[in-house]
Amino acid sequence: MSRSITTLIVGVALAPALAHFAMIIPESDYLDPGASDQVSLAIAFGHPAEGSLLGGDAPTTAGVVVDGEHQDLSNLLQAQEDDAGKQWWSLSHTVTEPGNHIFYANLPPYWEPAEDSYIQHLAKTIIAVGDGGDDWADALGSAYAVAEIVPLTQPTGLFAGHTFRGQLLYQGQPVADAEVEIERCHWRNLSGNTLHYPTPLHEQQVVLTDDQGIFTISLPAPGWWGIAGLVEDEHQEAITGEALSIEHPEYGAKDVEIGAVLWIQVYQPVTE
Repeated sequence: MSRSITTLIVGVALAPALAHFAMIIPESDYLDPGASDQVSLAIAFGHPAEGSLLGGDAPTTAGVVVDGEHQDLSNLLQAQEDDAGKQWWSLSHTVTEPGNHIFYANLPPYWEPAEDSYIQHLAKTIIAVGDGGDDWADALGSAYAVAEIVPLTQPTGLFAGHTFRGQLLYQGQPVADAEVEIERCHWRNLSGNTLHYPTPLHEQQVVLTDDQGIFTISLPAPGWWGIAGLVEDEHQEAITGEALSIEHPEYGAKDVEIGAVLWIQVYQPVTE
């Protein structure tokens, strides 16, 4: 075998797979109601660490929950395109009350040939309007998202260096021994300055949930960070007794990996 071919094979084997993330990212995780009542969010599907999109179909649903009250915002979605012609969506919403606003977007299943399965991501983010309140640990519930990450650390007001804890749920039940992927967003300059990685392995953190679906991560740099809990077929079957599948038009029944994604903003401490 030639040296060049050997090098290519080794390079492919060692290169980390690019993670898929649904993104729902506002301009800020905080809104001063005395200064503005408008929230703008960008919703997309792609590889946030490298700043590229995969496109895909529009979210099936989008909405916000405030103090337990749900409002469907699907009719506010506006289709956009990036420079490569990949589609994403913008959402603008008028805020009418203070409190923690849990915005979410459920994307349709995406066929990924490289994994021989469908991927469906359900993303959310929390914006504190005014002082927010103490309900930041409330779950959306399976009526709005079959899987989600529930914060166990206040998800707003985070500094670089903080530790964050969360719990991965599927159908309202903890998901044990599941992979959780963490990446910083470099799409549309939403995180500010680009974070340069020493090696490709630094583009993503991966941790496992414990038997209660709980995980802990560190947040090393400012910017928007996506946390994706992966609910595979074995997790689905363990909780509900049945794994999800979709009939592919060419290849028959294929598994559906559910990704529960939470986006949080991390700030750089400023001292005088």
